[in-house]
Amino acid sequence: MNIVFFGSPEFAVPSLHILNNSKYKIKAIVTTPDKPSGRGMKINYPIIKKEGKILKYPIYQPVDLNDNDFLSSLKKLNADIFIVVAFRVLPHEIFSLPKYGAVNLHASVLPKYRGSSPIHRAILNGDKTTGVSTFQISESVDKGNIFLQKHYTIDQNANMGRVYYDLSKLGAELLLETIDGIFSNTLKPMKQDNKIASNAFKLKKNEYIINWNETNINIHNKIRALSPYPGAYTILNKKRIKLFESIIPPETIKYLKPGEIFCDNDSIIIGTGLDNIAVKSIQVEGKKRLLVKEYLKGNNILNEKYFT
Repeated sequence: MNIVFFGSPEFAVPSLHILNNSKYKIKAIVTTPDKPSGRGMKINYPIIKKEGKILKYPIYQPVDLNDNDFLSSLKKLNADIFIVVAFRVLPHEIFSLPKYGAVNLHASVLPKYRGSSPIHRAILNGDKTTGVSTFQISESVDKGNIFLQKHYTIDQNANMGRVYYDLSKLGAELLLETIDGIFSNTLKPMKQDNKIASNAFKLKKNEYIINWNETNINIHNKIRALSPYPGAYTILNKKRIKLFESIIPPETIKYLKPGEIFCDNDSIIIGTGLDNIAVKSIQVEGKKRLLVKEYLKGNNILNEKYFT
């Protein structure tokens, strides 16, 4: 069976490798165009392109998915199925091409968290579980019939990077199981229940800011949902301070007002609207990220009493 693989970020890499090592044949990879980034505007290649070149697959990077030359190239590949992992929305002209259509791997238990930021939203909302889903791509984004799903328990201190990695691995296994089921005709797709659906909208920049009047649990969830990137931040001396590796202290060391700072040997304790929170890693604007115990060797944060 012939596959065309659509993907771009790190999340898609385990899926590409599990299919590369399977009995199925990947005919080509479709990914996003190269982009200049950083101060030097260095060309940045999608990681799937890098992996695809190592595996010696043809790579397509269309700017316009409706481009006639690109559509013609896809048709010539004569794929049985398209596999989509963390890519753009496919137009009907593309997802309707293969005999078995197009299958998408999504990082939530649909219909919960339809949209571009399902992992961020699950952690931000303090969910204890999430998961992955495979579904048939249709006209409506993330609303196609579901093939298979697997659940995942979110550790109370797990950050976005950890959950992202784990779900990419779990999703790759689910994807292969789904393709096996489709080609053996043993899967019966299920319609999504729109009544219990929710959206995972892309995070806005104003959501990165910490409000110290919120509870320590809500702030803890924000810090880990935005770690390792882009980082939840607060303000000190008119500079942004990104906070990482937060934990809820087992017991209150002392009463602190919202935003009030207290330092011990390896962490900064900060007051919130309800109890305290401890942070073990920070990044001052314009500086590299440091463990608090390293930062405190050369900086006396005790001169300041409050984050704002």
